[in-house]
Amino acid sequence: MVDPVVQHQVYLLDDHEVVRRGLEHLLEGDGVRVIGSSGSAREAGRMVVVLQPHAAVLDDRLPDGFGTGVCNTVGLIDTSIHCVILTDEEGEGVLVESMLSGAWGCLAKGDSAVEHLRLVRLALSGHPAYSRDFESLGRPVRGDAPGSPESVLLSLTRQERRVAIHVAAGMTNRQIAHEMVLAEKTVKNTVSAILAKLDMARRTQLAVIIALALDEMGGRAAYLVAHGVLPDEDGTISRIIAGLMRSDPGGLRPTSADRLTQTLRLAEALVLRPS
Repeated sequence: MVDPVVQHQVYLLDDHEVVRRGLEHLLEGDGVRVIGSSGSAREAGRMVVVLQPHAAVLDDRLPDGFGTGVCNTVGLIDTSIHCVILTDEEGEGVLVESMLSGAWGCLAKGDSAVEHLRLVRLALSGHPAYSRDFESLGRPVRGDAPGSPESVLLSLTRQERRVAIHVAAGMTNRQIAHEMVLAEKTVKNTVSAILAKLDMARRTQLAVIIALALDEMGGRAAYLVAHGVLPDEDGTISRIIAGLMRSDPGGLRPTSADRLTQTLRLAEALVLRPS
């Protein structure tokens, strides 16, 4: 948690100078110091770690990379820096990507200056900072699936598990169809069937509960893959676990328990909260 007596410091990443200047003017006018900015993902990945701001606002799409990639890089080195993603995209894909990268939230470019300031302040204070547009995607409508995340995953058929795991990786129906060599309509129907079976309303809910299930399984996930209980022909499970748990060189445990806790807390705040 940031010490309230210390002036908050923020780094800005956006490939449009007018956006960077606008955010800088907004934040500095409210007493938040902007200690650096860039239009390059590569440069930001280096400078955020060097400057060690309390938070970083990262554009999600840049000519040389992605804000979520910068967030991943920063999180591997310093978990105390609270990254938030700035996006003009709508939908669940960017929400899932932000959570898997360990971001503290998502700011919509179409939001007002007041909303941007509110969300940055939330992230600086150690709270989830999602635009209300994204909060509506994560809010349960008909209730959460019963049982633990692991029991939810194992309640699915093998094909449903494969589809659900790809959804958790942030893939679209078309991408899943290509990966699994299925018709896109088949994937769409399977996703709908899974959501109905689990009494869920949105893909985001499914994506996060599957990621939580894989974390809950820990080392047993590899055992279940080896014995065919969990399908992982293309390594998707391994990529999801890598996104949530940054393993040490021995691959035995996360380098930062705090990093994992932050990611799961964000997921629970968005998807598993009561309606």
